Parts: sequence; structure tokens; C-alpha cells
Amino acid sequence: MLNLTSLSACSNLVKLDLSRNNLSSFPYLGELRHLKFLHIHENKLDIDGLIGIFTDDFGNRKRSPLCQAVVWVTFWGNKGGFVARHFLANCTSALAVDLYMIIDEERKEVISRFDKAVEPFSPLTNLSALFHTNRKFNKNASE
Repeated sequence: MLNLTSLSACSNLVKLDLSRNNLSSFPYLGELRHLKFLHIHENKLDIDGLIGIFTDDFGNRKRSPLCQAVVWVTFWGNKGGFVARHFLANCTSALAVDLYMIIDEERKEVISRFDKAVEPFSPLTNLSALFHTNRKFNKNASE
């Protein structure tokens, strides 16, 4: 079993990849103010485990330094992906969750299943499509 409690001492950490480790919990990492990329996909986390990474033991939901620093979080393959995306979109500064960018319409407190304006998984927010389009654009620009 991995002991992750010492991670909080790595104050200058920028990228953390703990994906595919069969982990069901993580320690509080909220003081990692330089962490931009958090890859925790394909573990056994649920929404409480995700929230625990960003909030202290007392359940204090104030914006921790990690909430303000993180840019991209991968969470697929865990439990409660939709609720996790909503939490990350509204409680952190993340610009992308998994392979999709967060759009402005997602950054609201109430989730509505019938809100047709919110299309978080549209092709326009897919990061892999964005990189592919960027490569095609750069290739055409050089011709």
C-alpha cells in the first residue's frame, strides 16, 4: 500500500500522476499551491475521496491553494464522474476535466438535466480534437 501523506511536503510539485494505482483515498493536498496537473484517473475514488484532496480534515470547503492552482484533473474510471466534474468546475480553477475543457455554462451551483445550453462533452470542448485541429491549422499555415 502506498503511503501518500508525505506528498503534502512537496510544495513545489507541478504535476502529480497517481492514475491506475487502485487507490480508494488520498490525503489532503490542498496546500500544494504549485500543482497544475493532477492525474488520478482509474482508481477507486468516489466524490468524497475527491473532495478530501481539496478540503481539510474538518470538511472546510474554503478555497485551498490547490483549488486556486489546479488547471487539469483527470478523474475518469472512478465513481461519480459527473458529480466530480461539477465539483471541479465550481470549486476549483480547473480549465479541463478528463479530456474535456470546462465551459462557462458549467460553472454554476445548480445542475439542471434539461438545460440544453450546457454541452460539456461537445466536440468543441474535447481537448484531443483541439490538439488535432491545432496541428492541422499549423500544417496549413506553413504551406
